[in-house]
Amino acid sequence: MCGEDFFREIEHREVPWGERSVYVPVFYQEAITISAVFSASLSEVRSLLPSPRLHPIRVSPRRCLVSISAHEFRRSDIGPYNEVGISVPFTLDDATSVIENIFGRQHGEPNIFIRHLPV
Repeated sequence: MCGEDFFREIEHREVPWGERSVYVPVFYQEAITISAVFSASLSEVRSLLPSPRLHPIRVSPRRCLVSISAHEFRRSDIGPYNEVGISVPFTLDDATSVIENIFGRQHGEPNIFIRHLPV
């Protein structure tokens, strides 16, 4: 499927952006991503989150998941650019573990908190 065919039926509006205009929603026609997931100290990661309601997904009683992703947006409505993201998978209001999520016994819907996203 050609990228333009995929976007054909989506309304695309031009809006001012600084000294130029862009179309929204922004369409990304070509992009690549690589991600890696690591375990990290649960207490250290919790200290970086904006609310105690966010519970990092645990891999053990004292370790949780952290993801590092690199994105190369080769073609988009706003031009080519790159970014690196550091994020934390979490559930809201109720702690859960990877095993509970795998077997469908999650206590909340998994979400991602993006801690850093330099562009």
